Amino acid sequence: MIRNTLPPYMQLSSQLKGSIACITFLIATSWFLALQCLAQSSRTADHENTIPTMDSARAHYRITDSVFAGLSFKIKSSLPQEPEAYIPSHRMKSRKFDLLIHFHGESRAVMYAAKEFNASMAAISINLGENPTVYVEAFEDTSLFNDLLKRTVNSIEKKLKHPIQIRRIFLSGFGEGYGALRQIISVKSNLPKLYAVLLLDGIHAKYVLDRGTPERDSIDSTELQPFVDLARQAANPDSGIKFLITHSEIFPGSVASTTECSDYIIRQIRVKRISTFRHGPLGMQQLSRARLNHFEVLGFAGNSLPDHLDHLEALYHFLRATVRL
Repeated sequence: MIRNTLPPYMQLSSQLKGSIACITFLIATSWFLALQCLAQSSRTADHENTIPTMDSARAHYRITDSVFAGLSFKIKSSLPQEPEAYIPSHRMKSRKFDLLIHFHGESRAVMYAAKEFNASMAAISINLGENPTVYVEAFEDTSLFNDLLKRTVNSIEKKLKHPIQIRRIFLSGFGEGYGALRQIISVKSNLPKLYAVLLLDGIHAKYVLDRGTPERDSIDSTELQPFVDLARQAANPDSGIKFLITHSEIFPGSVASTTECSDYIIRQIRVKRISTFRHGPLGMQQLSRARLNHFEVLGFAGNSLPDHLDHLEALYHFLRATVRL
């Protein structure tokens, strides 16, 4: 039997050392587990809460118009919320219209885009909520888009008190509105009706975790396939449809970013992204560009909420850019 021959104060020190080592181990383990939980929660948190709400690095000019001359009215439809329609006053005598159907975001930007467009344009704004799922579910009924078109034309003719003809249909979505666009373009019979599709900093997909290791995430490509198919069609020189994607540098964490999703589509179409620096609309700064015939992706600087909102405010500019594709 071996006796402890250390002095009492030395024995006490050894006990303390053992306790300190145990406590240190527990703290380290708890911290590691906390980091794991934090990493996991970042995948499920509301991504809008993870980006800065302020930015002073760049100017973020805003449309100052608050009152728009013309006709504003609601359209009765099967959607959870009634679409808001607008016809600029200087276009009310027209009998041929381009039609802008926009999903998600303040209708003021949509009205301004219609007013500033270089041809007679009627516009409708559809806002269903702050989650792309509500837009997806709203258009699970594949007949709803055609029904919306008919109701829109009928409502415009009733308000103007004369028949009209729709020349071109522009389909645009900002932020969460991409859910509706994905559903609409997934119906092949809808595509011949469309002249152009615009995704304004709003294309996301889920991550597919590889054994739960965030560093090895991959994108759920099934959610992007309708956009890949549309891009491939627009990239054809003989295509009758145009497709424009704009994106910021925001990385939500819970879902694949607009940059990651755009990069995926570019790779599938085998288009080269070119680094560039150009001054964009309303103080925006363009950093990159990828284009093949009638398909184009424009990348812009910024990872804050004001940078995100820039894309909606600049709808008027991107409409004109789409026509030039």
